[in-house]
Amino acid sequence: MKRNHLTLFFLFLTSFIYAQEPFVTVWQATAPSYQINIPIVNEAGNNYTVDFGDGTVLTNQTGPCSHVFESIGGEELHTVTISGTFGRIDFSTMPASAVKLYYIQQWGDVQWTSMEHAFFSCYQLIITATDTPDLSQVTSMEGMFHGASNLNSDPEFPLNLNNWDVSNVTNMKDLFREAPIGETSLDNWDVSNVTNMEAMFADVTNFNGNLNSWDVSSVTNMKQMFYNTQMFNQPLDNWDVSNVTDMSFMFNKNDVFNQPLNSWDVSSVTNMEQMFGGIESVSSHFNQPLDNWDVSSVVNMKGMFANAVVFNQSLDSWNVSSVTDMSYMFYRAYDYNQPLNSWDVSSVTNMRYMFNDAHVFNQPLNDWDVSSVTDMRYMFTDANNFDQPLNNWDVSSVITMERMFTGADVFNGEVANWDVSNVVNMGYMFGGAELFNQPVGDWDVSNVTDINSIFANTNNFNQPLNNWDVSNVIDMNSAFNGALSFNQDLSDWDFSGVQANFVYFVSGTNLSTVNYDALLLRFAEQEIENQLLISYYLSYCDSVVRNYLINDLGWNISEDEQSDDCETEANPINGYVFFDEDNNGCTNSDVPAANVLIKATNGNFNYITTIDTDGYYEMDTFVAGTYEIEVIANNYFTVSPETATVTFTGTGDTEELNFCITANELVEDLNITILPVTDARPGFEAEYQLVIENLGIQSIPIVTVSFEYNDAMQSFVSAVPAASSNSGNVLTFTLADFQPFESRTIDIIMQTFTPPTVNGDDVLNFTATVTPNQNDYTPEDNTFEFEQIVVNSYDPNDKRVVQGSEIYPEQTDEYLDYIIRFQNTGTASAINIRVKDVLSEEVDWNTFRPISSSHEYRLEITDGNQVEFIFENINLPFEGEDEAGSNGFIAYKIKPVAGLEVGDIIHGNEVNIYFDYNLPIITNSVTTEIVSLMGVNDYALTGSIVLYPNPANDVLHLKSENNVAPEMVAIYNLQGRELMSFNQNMENMNISGLSAGVYLITVKTSQGSAQYKLIKE
Repeated sequence: MKRNHLTLFFLFLTSFIYAQEPFVTVWQATAPSYQINIPIVNEAGNNYTVDFGDGTVLTNQTGPCSHVFESIGGEELHTVTISGTFGRIDFSTMPASAVKLYYIQQWGDVQWTSMEHAFFSCYQLIITATDTPDLSQVTSMEGMFHGASNLNSDPEFPLNLNNWDVSNVTNMKDLFREAPIGETSLDNWDVSNVTNMEAMFADVTNFNGNLNSWDVSSVTNMKQMFYNTQMFNQPLDNWDVSNVTDMSFMFNKNDVFNQPLNSWDVSSVTNMEQMFGGIESVSSHFNQPLDNWDVSSVVNMKGMFANAVVFNQSLDSWNVSSVTDMSYMFYRAYDYNQPLNSWDVSSVTNMRYMFNDAHVFNQPLNDWDVSSVTDMRYMFTDANNFDQPLNNWDVSSVITMERMFTGADVFNGEVANWDVSNVVNMGYMFGGAELFNQPVGDWDVSNVTDINSIFANTNNFNQPLNNWDVSNVIDMNSAFNGALSFNQDLSDWDFSGVQANFVYFVSGTNLSTVNYDALLLRFAEQEIENQLLISYYLSYCDSVVRNYLINDLGWNISEDEQSDDCETEANPINGYVFFDEDNNGCTNSDVPAANVLIKATNGNFNYITTIDTDGYYEMDTFVAGTYEIEVIANNYFTVSPETATVTFTGTGDTEELNFCITANELVEDLNITILPVTDARPGFEAEYQLVIENLGIQSIPIVTVSFEYNDAMQSFVSAVPAASSNSGNVLTFTLADFQPFESRTIDIIMQTFTPPTVNGDDVLNFTATVTPNQNDYTPEDNTFEFEQIVVNSYDPNDKRVVQGSEIYPEQTDEYLDYIIRFQNTGTASAINIRVKDVLSEEVDWNTFRPISSSHEYRLEITDGNQVEFIFENINLPFEGEDEAGSNGFIAYKIKPVAGLEVGDIIHGNEVNIYFDYNLPIITNSVTTEIVSLMGVNDYALTGSIVLYPNPANDVLHLKSENNVAPEMVAIYNLQGRELMSFNQNMENMNISGLSAGVYLITVKTSQGSAQYKLIKE
């Protein structure tokens, strides 16, 4: 009997289960996996069955399940039926499956426990079900249809949600976000328990349903509720919003909403940020009265009416005493012009952009207590009609006033008594405020760091500012640019902190010549360096100071011009320097002392230039003071006068000083140098220049020059002047009537062979020799050996040291040769080029000697190590117009300082190359290290090993003493390549196979090794 009762019970239970209405969905299983995942949330009591419609049925499921459909050649739709006990589905946990859910055909009898994120991102979903879900246990519908962008797209199955029972729901945040529910009615919904409606309809661009009957009395959060609902414009005046605390962004990006809201009780609201408009949103056309609103609890009104382009309602009655942020509040509220002077803004700390672009606003604000405000940047920018006094404002807490009145065309309100002592940024503060001309000279700007464009295009402004303490300002670019009336003395300003370029600092002002000169003098007095100053429509008289800024302090100054009314000029010193070769007194027919340096010193700085090929020199950058002038000549010359003293007490004086050079001993001294004008590249032509100098005291009738190259790697193309002979791999040139102080060049073009004969990193060897050298004062510089590394590409603006990255101790008393190459890679010809080099402390500037250049130039050396080569009116074509002609170079010699040892490094610093008024091109730097050929001497062999004669011709003798036995002698060129070695008959070594030149010798003995330098004649 008990068995029968049990059987009947199970039959009844089974019948009940199968009588339940299931949850029916339609899916598309897509390639390649054809798998779907059903994100049932695992909750206590779950026990459900899923029928996938293809014969697969899963029972006793408690959480997410999945299934792979068998593909039969297409991506078919599959009906999936779920029955049993479960209460929640959440597609936010399986976004990849969300796109595969196409239809809900039946809600069934499922008793849902939550709809939070139920169909999140199911953007294919359409609801065809005619029944309604059981939501009686649901409290959260947050994000239920968020991103279900296809939800109401099928006209055959219009979305019908109005009969849903949502009476127990408390959270509707993001419910329909980005789900275009269109004309769906929701007016029957009982939302009386809902507390959170944040972003409920956000981004539902086609919704315009009537919701005025809703009981929203429990709602506390309406943030973004109608955000970007581009069609919503329904009455909401029946709503009880008395519990709402957050209405920020509520109608943001809704440009059609314009319904009465004045009856709302907003007394609990604390946040109204961007409520009717948006800083970055479309224009809002809301224009309804709000004067009944109690906003006493509101803290944040940032951007509240931003972009509310037609809003113009009275708000003067508002109690805004709790508000701390009013930034952007009326930003682009183009029509707003209502009284606000009674507002208590004492709690506000941020007013940036508050009336920015409020084009018609012009109401008194002088009664405002702004003592707590720290940020007023852009506050009245482009408030074109605003012109009210603000002298009562306490701005002592403000930190930034950047662009505060920029473009406020008619503003000329009183601000003289403002305490701006805490302001850091005043950039563009009055820029474009055309009528502003209030006294601000007593402002304490000692903390300001930025006054970029502060009065730019402030056409009326002309007030004294000499009391301003601008010592902390780092950016003054364009401070007065275009201030047409400004003409004040700024020579008391402290510019020492400026880091950015001045550029248009006073350009386009009405600055007088006197005030402009005083400003330039102030820059010079404070030793402000390396600035760019463009001064349209300004004139100067003090060319000395201006030139000092340009030539000594590295300034680029342009667009100003020397006044026609100047009463004074610079104090130039000029004259001629000749060599009295015939010892009968210097005349204009004597030899010009070309390329010799002449120096002026006044204790504060020195100024050096060169004497040109006519013997003429000129220096014109002298302010009042006493100067010592001297010619820098070799010690076998005597200069008369030895020094000359010149004193300038004012400006406009010219001093002519002539010098005469005579010889104090008989000296023959020829010198030759090889300069690589271009790099050697496989398959391309390479340019070289031989520089021959007569540094002696006598004219030489015939000078012979030879140039030896490796004809296995290069072939000769051409030379200017032409070679007198071309034999094998040696070119010979004959130069006639070579005068003292004369320098000549020979330009040679070689063709470098193509790979595989010549490749990158191969080394080309060259030797140049000048004769006669029988009695030469320095025979070691009559031969020049040069190794050039073949490259595949190169930088056209560079610096090279010809001797390379290493020299030997024996070479530290010889010249290093530097060549600086430049190319105009721009798009227009360069009118002027300035090459600025800084000599390092490892070289002796007293030995500096320029030897060659591609174009005529003017040399200026200041402070001993600041070297500038100035190419005026060079008109260097740009690369695209004339590739070959777009290149140039400058070369100079200089010796290392005395006392350098093995391991010391000689630095060739970076070079700044200025093409007109552009920023400089900065080259590479180079280094030369002093190295030992075979290591340091093992012991003192001085007196124990003697090599003679030196210079030698064909035979070199070695004599040893003190029981020192020589074991081996090796001879190297200056690049360290071994050329000869001897381990026997070292007393008489045949060196006839060596070319004339300088060599290094290492002698290895029984007691150590030592090095020597040999001159081969």
